[in-house]
Amino acid sequence: MKFVTASVLTLTLVGTNLIPAMAEEKESVKQEMVLNQGADDQAQYYDNDEHITPVANYSNVQLVQGTFTFKYHVGLSNKDVRYHVKNSGSNSFSWKIIDPKGSTWSNGSSKPGESGTWTAFWDLDSIPVGEYTFIVTSHNGGPGAFDFSARVLD
Repeated sequence: MKFVTASVLTLTLVGTNLIPAMAEEKESVKQEMVLNQGADDQAQYYDNDEHITPVANYSNVQLVQGTFTFKYHVGLSNKDVRYHVKNSGSNSFSWKIIDPKGSTWSNGSSKPGESGTWTAFWDLDSIPVGEYTFIVTSHNGGPGAFDFSARVLD
């Protein structure tokens, strides 16, 4: 009987300590998104679904002199990341995502009107926490437009 009581007490204390830690992590993410709200006029950071944490949402961004570069932050580890790229302009372009270590994390190309959505799985793909850079370059150096979003999935 003493063994069962001790086990229940231990489980209760351990479970009680985990709940505040998870709440602190989620609050930290929300605070970081609020701090980043004014970082870029094109970016929108919001958290309206407890199962999805958007980290970047760019819509109809115009390429200036055929290129556009911006940064976004992934602040959670051991989570899947879903990202979407759409060519909403009139020229084909190439895109790439550079990870916090400076390596190409993902890349591709898109013709006008094409779009794609990919999911990087934390247990299969390397998804380091930190600042990512998204670069879009039109194939002919001319104007173009794109949509890009990235979300951390719970």
